[in-house]
Amino acid sequence: VLFRSIEKAWNRFARRCDAEGRGDLTGYLAKAIRILVISGDAFTHMVTRDGRLELRLISSEQVWRPYTRVLPDGRRIFSGVEVDETGRRSAYWVIRQQMDLPWATYPLPDRISADDMLHVFVPNFPGSVRGISWLVAIATRLLELDRLEDAAMARANTAALFTGWIRDIDNTSGFATDLTPGRDGKPQLSMEPGELRRLPPGTDI
Repeated sequence: VLFRSIEKAWNRFARRCDAEGRGDLTGYLAKAIRILVISGDAFTHMVTRDGRLELRLISSEQVWRPYTRVLPDGRRIFSGVEVDETGRRSAYWVIRQQMDLPWATYPLPDRISADDMLHVFVPNFPGSVRGISWLVAIATRLLELDRLEDAAMARANTAALFTGWIRDIDNTSGFATDLTPGRDGKPQLSMEPGELRRLPPGTDI
């Protein structure tokens, strides 16, 4: 009987654990893992509403990285993470609003006890208080590939501009030129795909 009661309670929690009401526990964990891979940290604020435990996913930017200082009683804050004299985490300094929201304000961060926060990250060295993105190792390569793709697309667009040019060597063809005045009043020629453009006498391409 006790096991069934525990199972029912867990199922109720799993169905509506997301404080934003956007999904169940599976969906929440999927969001947390995605943020963990991208930013290197996944923060969960455990809140109680109407006697129910809910999980609120916090953006890694909200745990204020610039907030680093030494407190008078020996506690220290590194990148928004407060630790005591022994190095044990005691609190997190969190900006309540997401920074990318419209009309967001940026007050001083609030102190949230470590007992109410879940922090998931991969410590890359002893004493690590924050994680780094899992994509750091390939970030430069991805940037270069993005630039290569843009260059290849620009080259393909330029190669698609198949244009023919008619040269009138001595101005005896009888064709008028396609010169159009520009903003400065001087004649200009443009390239359009699939067109035959007539050049003025004495010019060449």
